[in-house]
Amino acid sequence: MKFLYLNKSKLLLAFFLLFGFVLRNHSIDKFGIAGDEKYSLFVSQFTSYQGNNQKNSVRKPNSDYFTAKEFWSEKGIEGFYDAIARVDTGNGAFFTYGLHWWTKFFGLSDKSLRFLPLLFSLGIVLLIYFFVKEHFENENLALITAGFSAISPLLISYAQIARNYALLFFFALLATHYFLKLLTTVFNSKKWWLYLIIYGITAAICELNHLSTFPLFFIHFIFLFIYHRTWKNFWSFSIAMIFPFIAIVAWVLSPGGAYILEYVSNSVRVYNEMAASSPYEFLSKTSFVTVILQIRHVLAAYFINFDGTYDLITGKKNGVVGIAFTCIGALVYSIKKLNSTLKLAIGLFLFAAAILLTKSGAIASITLGLHLLFFSKGLFSLLKDFKKKPILHFILLLTVIPLIFLVLYAIQDDNTFRIVTRYVGYSYAFALILVLLVYWNLFSQLEDYTPWLYVACAMQVGIISMNVFHIYEDTQPRYYSDYPEPRIQNPYPQIANKIINLAMPGDTIVYPSDALIHDDRIQEKSVLDAQLVNFYLPKTNEIPQRVDAIENDKVYLIKIDGSKIELFDFKGTKYRF
Repeated sequence: MKFLYLNKSKLLLAFFLLFGFVLRNHSIDKFGIAGDEKYSLFVSQFTSYQGNNQKNSVRKPNSDYFTAKEFWSEKGIEGFYDAIARVDTGNGAFFTYGLHWWTKFFGLSDKSLRFLPLLFSLGIVLLIYFFVKEHFENENLALITAGFSAISPLLISYAQIARNYALLFFFALLATHYFLKLLTTVFNSKKWWLYLIIYGITAAICELNHLSTFPLFFIHFIFLFIYHRTWKNFWSFSIAMIFPFIAIVAWVLSPGGAYILEYVSNSVRVYNEMAASSPYEFLSKTSFVTVILQIRHVLAAYFINFDGTYDLITGKKNGVVGIAFTCIGALVYSIKKLNSTLKLAIGLFLFAAAILLTKSGAIASITLGLHLLFFSKGLFSLLKDFKKKPILHFILLLTVIPLIFLVLYAIQDDNTFRIVTRYVGYSYAFALILVLLVYWNLFSQLEDYTPWLYVACAMQVGIISMNVFHIYEDTQPRYYSDYPEPRIQNPYPQIANKIINLAMPGDTIVYPSDALIHDDRIQEKSVLDAQLVNFYLPKTNEIPQRVDAIENDKVYLIKIDGSKIELFDFKGTKYRF
């Protein structure tokens, strides 16, 4: 028992890590890789999307036939450059190159592709604990923050996506941690050079994971300028920034990153055309209204105390009124002159009105209303009373400024495509710290409204749990992307397994083309389905394969006697996620 008491913090942290792992690992390969995840797969295997660097296999100039053995022919670093330049805008190089070696050791499967992001997402649980413990000097707050990061639906969602974002979130937090350590030790400790080098390297890794993280280091500079304005600190920061500067320049000058600016410019043009011709909720021409409408989805996922509530409210106008009634009902309890019975009567009346107005979304609207009230009240109180003002202001800057940059992106691009959670995800950990710091302060005040605060937090934990369940059902709020209907398990390994089990020497595999069309005529057959199946075939397989330029959806096994066996039907875009 004495051991448990002395090590309760370590044991609790270990429990959060274990629980966080279970939540992230559950159903990790239940749904097929989709969208940009396929780009991660192609680039990590040094294989160009649609086969530009596969003239000896799927893009043979003089033959329609190829084998898996030819598909898996050795590709050097030039293949990596070609693959990433064509599909990934030259971004995410650190992740996809690391994923290449990860799959060398742990194999190529959906679970393997996603397990690397899982580990970094889990690492955030551990890192956020040490970050809060060291910089806020509050171990209990550190444990609570680690606990909520373990169950965060957004972090769980990105842990199950084979993209660079989980790594980015981890290294953004790590870089900020060493930035603060550097400021406290500059020229005064033997570890100063070590902290500077680690900070510089982690900053470079952030930029090589996604160039959109540059606001993070802009915020670091603002904090340095406001609170640590000395020549020593300026020199330290400048030396550290040489690392990401060299990394970015080297990458942009490489074949892999050479077209990144051109690609971004072209994508802005394309999204502008799409926003003008067929606008929808997540892509419109930039205006005050469209920015507000789209950023509300980001805010709903960015702050864990609001996460999931907005999406559950049906009838948004009634929801606004219900939220207002909830806030007023809770505010009644802060009026000390009112009789407690009268407070209860007024509060119950207003909550009942909120329920009647919002009906099926009543719980969500009441929860959102309470948290809007408590968070705004708590933040004002925290800014007024918190003793460690510099670190609080730093966390506030890290939370707010990235949101401002989303608006600036929309103004610059003239469309709202970049107002999405993943482009501010590098600051999610700081938003989480801010939220829990606010509520920690509120609970310590022991005001008359404290029972309502407990109710609000309990309801929100329930909604968070429901969001995690929706992740496992592929019906989650839009943390990363959403799909018209839940995906099935990846069909490409299923097709590969059928080929392994059914194909005999002399047989042929025929893939659909899902043809690329231009001016009402086929310009070039698509080899994408063939490529995706071959990723899951043995590298020594020599069964002949070809792509049928006429067939759009079905994969066939043509037996040696001419008979056909249908292996899979993609049904248009239904199973091409």
